[in-house]
Amino acid sequence: MTQTVSSVTLPPGQYVLSGDIAVATAPGEDKLFVVCGFVSAGTVHGNAATATLSGPNQFRMPLHGDITTITPSE
Repeated sequence: MTQTVSSVTLPPGQYVLSGDIAVATAPGEDKLFVVCGFVSAGTVHGNAATATLSGPNQFRMPLHGDITTITPSE
């Protein structure tokens, strides 16, 4: 499943991206695999955050990146 959590349209420029991700297994789930990242029509430099949880567990992780937009459609 892919889910967009938030979306924003930015004017041309340079931007630093920062986020904090919290993941947790639901009651009755014994495993969970999550990959989070920034998506853009432009090139995003930064890291993707990946987590694998087993059993009842929760985890927080940072996500950082940067992007330069050239046209408003990026």
